[in-house]
Amino acid sequence: MVEEGVPWLCQCVSVGHMGVYFKMAENFQTQSELAYCGLSSLVMAYNTLKDPDIAAGWWDEDMLHCYINLDAVRGNGITFGQLLYLAERIGLSVEGYSTHKMSDDCFRSIIRSATSTDDKVVIVNYHRGCLGQSGGGHVVPLGGYSASRDMVLVMDVARFKYPPHWVPIPSMKKAIDTVDGSTSEPHLACDWLLSNVVTVWSLL
Repeated sequence: MVEEGVPWLCQCVSVGHMGVYFKMAENFQTQSELAYCGLSSLVMAYNTLKDPDIAAGWWDEDMLHCYINLDAVRGNGITFGQLLYLAERIGLSVEGYSTHKMSDDCFRSIIRSATSTDDKVVIVNYHRGCLGQSGGGHVVPLGGYSASRDMVLVMDVARFKYPPHWVPIPSMKKAIDTVDGSTSEPHLACDWLLSNVVTVWSLL
């Protein structure tokens, strides 16, 4: 996180839009493979939301081998349908939102609502290039929302590339809505995660 982001974080905590941040920070997951961002975001969400007094039930990416072929994931990543399937298998309920025809205000409302509680995690699927970053399609959980600056805190699972950082809501929305140049469909400009959504996860 950049130095000037710390005061923003403190302000967000004080106004109540960092509901899961501290639990998420304790369970920060760094993706162990280049195409594991979806898996890493998923297990990070689960570990953030689970009961801390229950030792059993902690997940990492490799433990998902019983539900999906990890060799295939290493080569191609996962589809949105696979992400939903895995979420349900490990005990998460899911609300999916397509942002392609969603207004910035509607997108903002979803973020504000989810980040004001400690029992939901928002995961976004976006294109790095739209944010001036290197790389293509990427999946990350969000750690909070700054109402005063209208920014979301990206908890990047590729910590070897980028630390947690703030992104303006309109910029994130645009990055999520990137059109896949190969299909002209409103998907990410990559061929391994085929959905353009914001998804809110909560424990069943």
